[in-house]
Amino acid sequence: MHAWADGCATDDKSNENKLELLRGVCIAALAMGFTIPAARAADFQASNQTELYQAIADAQASRDAESTITLMASLAITSPTPLIAGKAITIETGANTLSYGSAALFDIADGASVAISGQIQGTGVLNAGPLTKVGAGELIIDDVTGSGITVISLDGGHTLITGGSEVKFGSSAGGRVSQLDIAGAAGQSASLIRNPAEVLLGT
Repeated sequence: MHAWADGCATDDKSNENKLELLRGVCIAALAMGFTIPAARAADFQASNQTELYQAIADAQASRDAESTITLMASLAITSPTPLIAGKAITIETGANTLSYGSAALFDIADGASVAISGQIQGTGVLNAGPLTKVGAGELIIDDVTGSGITVISLDGGHTLITGGSEVKFGSSAGGRVSQLDIAGAAGQSASLIRNPAEVLLGT
């Protein structure tokens, strides 16, 4: 404590305590203001192949680790999807149907995943509707009703069929072509897990 000629006095210890309290409040306020936000999920919509592939590209460019793409109409894809890397993307068809031809495939890099839920359908006959996955990432068939699928071709990574999915194979060249092809070519490595509740129906 310091005493002055006019009889006033100051308490240095008290002032130091006030400064420490003020400093603590400021630090707490800064910490609250600069808290790192939790991972979010971005939402996109698509009504045709162009919009779907753009939504995938937008999801790739998003800062969000997870994204959901909702189909607003039934649509068909006829070419490979854009590469999916470092993201978890869900495609929900709802009451609509995602159809695909022989040139369509899902390209999923290691560490990424694509989950499909709803209705999927292979188009055409005699192996025109293969469900094909390439890349070391994960494809998840979750709560899906699938029909007209001539071949499930898994050229890499991991595929999970879950959520009560029911996949019915279509025509496969009179039974002369395998309808389930897992790592069928030299150098490929792939796996398929099907939960007990899921159904794969061959024809």
